[in-house]
Amino acid sequence: MAMDDSHQYQPPNVIVIVAHDLGDYLGCYGHTVNTPNLDRMATQGVRFANHFSTASLCSPSRGSIITGKYPHTNGLMGLCNLGWELPIDNITDAQRFADAGYHTHPVGFQHETKANNSLGFQNNYDMSVKGGHNYATDIVAEFAGDLLQTFADEKEGSNEPQPFYIRMGMFSVHRAISAMTGNYGYDFSHANGIDESKVDVMPQWKDTPQLRQDLTGFTGDVNNMDRGVGILLDALDKSEFAQNTIVVFTTDHGIQYPFGKCSLYDLGIRTAMIVRYPQRFNAGTVIDAISS
Repeated sequence: MAMDDSHQYQPPNVIVIVAHDLGDYLGCYGHTVNTPNLDRMATQGVRFANHFSTASLCSPSRGSIITGKYPHTNGLMGLCNLGWELPIDNITDAQRFADAGYHTHPVGFQHETKANNSLGFQNNYDMSVKGGHNYATDIVAEFAGDLLQTFADEKEGSNEPQPFYIRMGMFSVHRAISAMTGNYGYDFSHANGIDESKVDVMPQWKDTPQLRQDLTGFTGDVNNMDRGVGILLDALDKSEFAQNTIVVFTTDHGIQYPFGKCSLYDLGIRTAMIVRYPQRFNAGTVIDAISS
């Protein structure tokens, strides 16, 4: 008996969004910050309340995300910009998806290797600005959203459309380094309207006017990062792929403040993890168990 094509199994598409230096500094994790898009994603999917990175600095933690191994196992134990590289005998997420029949696309920022074409993706895009180190969040998100229309067009002419895997990396909310001035800080153009008296000062920090001023820049960058996620989610929700796409949002490690990044305190390794899959996961689920 012939099988009804309408009931054939369609592998889910996968989008993984990785922010930079965020920790769990989101509204849905109880912080005083405006993140409506990620808060909405949490209500639509699963929020991991106690998720921890394997390391408190960039390349090692990101190497774990793409290999599923601890840094001392996969060999990426330091920053790739300081000479470390992910050994080629590792199997990356992109390679696993490609082996499973997916077409794979890296969009935006990565920090696992100096060579963008060595991570096993079938496609590579040069989206860098400012000397190849800084990535504009809205440009990265819009590019990823535009890919969805490309996939829809390709699907129209194919009897067996391939599922896709997108890994979207954002340089936000890492402190920016200005090539013009050498200043090291946040983009305060995103901080307009943020009240210094209401920023979220962690109890581990000394509450000073200078800290509150700096936190307005950080909070503004978090707002901007959330808008980038919203651009991609809106494009996905308007597409034909929304119901059968797993969206994962996470970050590499904790925030770049005292007791955060580069430390093993909770602020250094506690990270956000939100997963949305309308076909399978119950909306609004919260997992309290420790995960990594």
